[in-house]
Amino acid sequence: MGESGMGDSGLTVRRARDGDRSQVIELCRASLGWRVGDPNEEFFAWKHDENPFGASPVWLAVAPDGSLAGLRALMRWRFSTPTGPISAVR
Repeated sequence: MGESGMGDSGLTVRRARDGDRSQVIELCRASLGWRVGDPNEEFFAWKHDENPFGASPVWLAVAPDGSLAGLRALMRWRFSTPTGPISAVR
């Protein structure tokens, strides 16, 4: 899936790329109250990059000036059922 416009807001929604990581961390820091010096970047990497079920797809809302207005990381999960595993994100 490519980029998608958000109506009159001027925002564009797209998948995160490798070069977006510093902006993603800064947005998380600002919105989640992360403090400099806490292991938040390591926790984010462990949770969303090193997940045993696969890396989390991350979607960004990007303002016309290139700044991030929001993000959504969808953590991968795998559930065991009697008929076999089911993969999901949440």
